[in-house]
Amino acid sequence: MPLSGYDCLADLPSVHIEQTFELNESLTAVSSENRYVVRSPLGDAVFAASESSTENNRLLWGAGRPFQMHLLDKTHQEALVFRKKFALGSMCCQAKSLEIWIPPGNVLGRVVQSPTFMQPEFFIEDGNTGQPVFCVEGPANSGFCCFCLPKECYFKVHSGGNLRASIDHKWMASKSQYTTNIYYSDAKLTAKERALILGSAFLLEYMYFQTRF
Repeated sequence: MPLSGYDCLADLPSVHIEQTFELNESLTAVSSENRYVVRSPLGDAVFAASESSTENNRLLWGAGRPFQMHLLDKTHQEALVFRKKFALGSMCCQAKSLEIWIPPGNVLGRVVQSPTFMQPEFFIEDGNTGQPVFCVEGPANSGFCCFCLPKECYFKVHSGGNLRASIDHKWMASKSQYTTNIYYSDAKLTAKERALILGSAFLLEYMYFQTRF
């Protein structure tokens, strides 16, 4: 396995996003910045992810807040940065997007919500061409609203009519928490494509899974 950067995703069949919780968040009414660990199928930590956002935005907009998510690899170097901008109104009916950046400041791609009303739909765009490379589709007949999905749900990532990956949100009894899981169905996916899909999973995490209790 490569030692650094998003290249460490190249040969992984799946990754699993686990949120970590701090004691002070359970003792106060103010939500803290989120922290995650992205793990390999064997449980090894691939990335440590930490949110950067303002307290005011967390209080006002909750899971709909703008933020930056910094992902550090095993060498403690920044491998990826996810940037979610504020959508006017920050309501469920407002389309959301997330940009995927790599050091020292290059856009790898972006995830853009499609204004559909029958099911959640997103397009993952290439950062160089701006052309869509994947479509991410949620459960059918679940609507556009962030609160319409069940606690455990499944998103498929496809292109050209072929399933390339899937993202689900499931309860892990062994860890007593929900995890967001990405399964790379296509072994030919490049490290860049896997990183873009990882970015889409983090957008789903905030849009849908953070609002489920």
